[in-house]
Amino acid sequence: MHSPETRETIGRYAVERLLGKGAMGTVVLARDPQLDRAVAIKTVRYGGLPPEQLSTFLERFRNEARAAARLLHPNVVQVFDVGEEPGVGPYVVFEYVPGLSLKQRLRQRGTLDAEAVVRLADEVAAALAVAHAAGIVHRDIKPDNLLFTEQGAVKLADFGVARVPDADLTREGQFLGTPCYAAPETLASGVYGSGTDAFSFASVLYECITGARAFPGDDAIGVAHKVMHDAVPPPSLVSSAPRELDAVFEQALAKEPTARFADAQALALAVREAYEAAGVLPRPGGREPTAPFPLDPVEAPAESGFARAAVVLGLVAVGVALVLAFQHEAK
Repeated sequence: MHSPETRETIGRYAVERLLGKGAMGTVVLARDPQLDRAVAIKTVRYGGLPPEQLSTFLERFRNEARAAARLLHPNVVQVFDVGEEPGVGPYVVFEYVPGLSLKQRLRQRGTLDAEAVVRLADEVAAALAVAHAAGIVHRDIKPDNLLFTEQGAVKLADFGVARVPDADLTREGQFLGTPCYAAPETLASGVYGSGTDAFSFASVLYECITGARAFPGDDAIGVAHKVMHDAVPPPSLVSSAPRELDAVFEQALAKEPTARFADAQALALAVREAYEAAGVLPRPGGREPTAPFPLDPVEAPAESGFARAAVVLGLVAVGVALVLAFQHEAK
């Protein structure tokens, strides 16, 4: 099987160059000759998998295409096509976003200012609201999967580990995602839902504001322990962020799901109001803030891959997959 980037074509698309490689796939820049536009093509790397795992893996890849195709929103990367190519395998054709990822932007330019943080929060929250209304959970919100357009808007990418309704593809104890942005209940019990996406997004916003990961560490198990047990340092203690943000992230990154904001949109509003209260952003039209960061209950996710276990057993159950995901994230 040839590497996708060494081929001249994939399907009808002319391959131009490599955009990125991961543990499970490759993304190349290509051109659609019929519509004369640039596209991004994601292919799957599946060599050596046992038949049962291969079937699950390929089904998950097809889920990415189905999930993305159903989400028509300006802040979601659009899917154009799906196919299978001899010597390459299955592939999905996406809208090409030529700007930087959030990860690249943070590395090159440092933390985001208040206006940029609020815009990012609003746009990603809107995209997640549409996905969650359709019953789709992203499962892997992280800086790599947030792409900036040349106009400065943000697009949510890569629903490759998304859960589509009625698709029970997660094996008992299997972890999907990136541990340093995962929610405690995900790491402990394999639980995913709109609330876990909101927790992951809160971790991303914390990093945008402070320049530090909410849960840093050198190994996956150590990071998982921090996510599940350690309180996050207040943003004002690790950066020049206003103190008004401290209560926001204490709630957004609480260990108990019911102690967090109801959803990503409530989180985005709280971030905006904290900046307004600090005088960093003007309050439009003299708008009064809502109740200060209420502890809105969230609906417990319906699915749970297995009965909740003790913390240590939960860490052992997902340990191997965490290490693989952590190593991929570190690249």
